[in-house]
Amino acid sequence: MEHIIQQIALDLAKKITKKWINDGITNLDVFAADVTKAFNQSAIAIFEVILEHMNKQIREDKE
Repeated sequence: MEHIIQQIALDLAKKITKKWINDGITNLDVFAADVTKAFNQSAIAIFEVILEHMNKQIREDKE
C-alpha cells in the first residue's frame, strides 16, 4: 500500500513539474486551478487505495 501511495505522490509531482516547465506560470489563477485539480485526483486515488486496503484487512480478520 505504501508503495502505491508513494507512486501516486510521485506522479502528482511529475504532473505539476511538467505543467510548470511546459506551460510556465503566466496566470497564477489558472495554474492554481490546474494544480488543485491534480491534487484532488491524487487525493481520491490515495483514498481509494486506503479503503481497498482496509476492506481487505476487514475481510481477512473476520473475528
